[in-house]
Amino acid sequence: MTSSVWYPKKRLGQSFLCDPNVVRKIVAAAQLKPDEVVVEIGPGRGAITMEVAKLVRSLIAVEVDSHLAGLLRENFPPGKQVEILEGDFLKFDLSTAANRHGVDKVKVLGNIPYSISGPILFHLLSNRNKITQAILMMQKEVAERITATPGTKAYGIPSVLLSTYACVKKLFHVPASCFYPRPQVMSTVLRIEFLHQPVEPISDETFFCSFVRAAFSHRRKTLLNNLLSHYGSSVQVWELEGMLSRLGFDLRIRAEDLTPRDFIQLSNTIALFR
Repeated sequence: MTSSVWYPKKRLGQSFLCDPNVVRKIVAAAQLKPDEVVVEIGPGRGAITMEVAKLVRSLIAVEVDSHLAGLLRENFPPGKQVEILEGDFLKFDLSTAANRHGVDKVKVLGNIPYSISGPILFHLLSNRNKITQAILMMQKEVAERITATPGTKAYGIPSVLLSTYACVKKLFHVPASCFYPRPQVMSTVLRIEFLHQPVEPISDETFFCSFVRAAFSHRRKTLLNNLLSHYGSSVQVWELEGMLSRLGFDLRIRAEDLTPRDFIQLSNTIALFR
């Protein structure tokens, strides 16, 4: 790698992986194949990029920092195998990238910063039909929320949506000592395998996503009260109470007590009354 001087940018949440053993574990977890196309989120100094490039047909590394993108281009001259794109991953078109490289789907790898982990996850969800799986390293706290189960404090919108559309598995933790600059938190590596279909049929996926958000809008309120706040103009209170009762839900239940399948069942029912 180039020895050019560089300074991590705090505003971008930059903290670069510098432990080769962890790099090897992440790459091994991706189970890469020679004919695959990989998209890397925030390659930074290229620790993971270097290893992935040896194993796949094409690698697209998306880096928002223009200085780091320039350093990466010094190490990966223009060619078919590695493409360094300077830009915001949240604006990156995965569908176009897959089509341009002649594949149906890509794999995604990345060490994603805490400040934009939510938007990145939702961007991946929106493009799940073009992704086989994602191997992501993130703050442990965020990983705990994503993998949380019903009835726990961490269970929320990301838990429900990812459990609906993917199989999510914690792989291993990464201590702060493996990064520079050293962060204040531990990180966790997750494998997210996107399903061909949601865990149950969904009549209106756009409505389903907004329904999940509405259900969690005020965590201290019951599910009934949250739904009335959002759908009270189109559904009467007695109708909502009747729906919940007929489907076997206690009227005092809260959103965090519902499984993804419960959310789908309720969403499909309430969508009929809009």
